[in-house]
Amino acid sequence: MTHEYFNGDTSSGQEIITDLVARGAGTRMTQVMRYANAEARAAAIAIGMTDGLDEVYGKLEALLIAE
Repeated sequence: MTHEYFNGDTSSGQEIITDLVARGAGTRMTQVMRYANAEARAAAIAIGMTDGLDEVYGKLEALLIAE
């Protein structure tokens, strides 16, 4: 399990927790993002943070499939 902070800033109020677990021939990734409050979460969604994640994980999946 790893912990990271948006742009490495521990005072930003956003913490990202990633857990990787072997599952058969693959790996299960669980990611939790915690925000300082509901307003900070809403602001992240409003600027398209979730859209960016979809794009990044789509590219990662394509790389893994290509191997």
